[in-house]
Amino acid sequence: MVARKTKVTSPDDTINRIASSKLDYDHYDVESFIGLTVGHLRRSAGFSRAELSKRSGVPVNTLKLYERGEMIPTVSAVYKIAETLNVNAIELITLSEVMMQISNHDADKEDM
Repeated sequence: MVARKTKVTSPDDTINRIASSKLDYDHYDVESFIGLTVGHLRRSAGFSRAELSKRSGVPVNTLKLYERGEMIPTVSAVYKIAETLNVNAIELITLSEVMMQISNHDADKEDM
């Protein structure tokens, strides 16, 4: 098997990509944002869910639930996924927190 070289994107690129997506983030908490961020990072790296599942050991259906914000990833899963995507788990969590804050800020501005 030939290892796929993952495309490294900056946190700013990922933030912009997530912020410009068409998902409604208003009802998510930071734990849900971790899954949403995983989905964006996975796609940026060029992985299918099946490929990420195989490499990380996290079941495909579980990844799907994480990415939809319907299931909160375990700490173990966050570390496995982050390692597979060549990011630090703390950076993944921090990026998720930033995205939640941006979403909440944008929602607050719309309420004004």
